[in-house]
Amino acid sequence: MDQKILQITFKYNLTTEELGKDFEPLADPISQVPGLLWKTWTVDEKEHLFSGIYLFATQDALDAYIDGEIVAGVLKHPALSNFDVKKLDIIEEFSLKTRAPVGAAAIA
Repeated sequence: MDQKILQITFKYNLTTEELGKDFEPLADPISQVPGLLWKTWTVDEKEHLFSGIYLFATQDALDAYIDGEIVAGVLKHPALSNFDVKKLDIIEEFSLKTRAPVGAAAIA
């Protein structure tokens, strides 16, 4: 399978509400990223930890996103730090057994 997972995690030093206001305008442009099948937004308010988990159709689409304007803008945000970017392969056999939206299920 060519699909790839991207996980971007970082700390933030403003309120979760302020972070949400800063990030809300990014939802539509992210939804239009070529090759992006889905993104889940997560937050740990107690630890001030934010994460995005993405499924891309291909490694090339993932790499283009990381090298693009959206990620560059996030990396420059003055209230964000401790970025951790992970590119991960999917174990499709196990993932499908646990109903993960990967493979053909991600596209349906």
